[in-house]
Amino acid sequence: MLSGAEVEKRFEPSHLIPTEEDLKEQIEKDEEKKEEEINIDDPRFKERYTFKFRWDNGRGDIKSGTFINKILSLHEKNSLVDILRARLCGSLAYEAISPLSNEINFIRAWCQFSLEEKPKWAEDLGALTSEDLIQALYQEVASHEACFHGREEPKGKSTE
Repeated sequence: MLSGAEVEKRFEPSHLIPTEEDLKEQIEKDEEKKEEEINIDDPRFKERYTFKFRWDNGRGDIKSGTFINKILSLHEKNSLVDILRARLCGSLAYEAISPLSNEINFIRAWCQFSLEEKPKWAEDLGALTSEDLIQALYQEVASHEACFHGREEPKGKSTE
């Protein structure tokens, strides 16, 4: 007759519980697969990234063009962007500004320093009337920054 502990041991699904060695092997395989999938020639891994942008508001107002974005230096992103953002907020404390206005001012400030070339319609982002448009544009800029620094893998196709 089997004891309760022996019966319990027989029903333990040990074959379903991976060992540390099994986990290590799986992680190594996943990393190798990632390295194979990453295209190091993707232009988002370069300091300057040329991309085509197209935005349609659904009512026939289409904004499109080619942009060149550059990766900002620490000084640019940690000093100059914040100074311009503060000035766009009328030099008020960030807490005094609505979260959406704060975000839009951040995007405007960042893009002012990072977008080296842009179509005429994007020269003054503050003159635009759609938050969705400026946020979509910044999504491309932020994706470049994230890919360049290894925080994100490139998604989709580059248009350089």
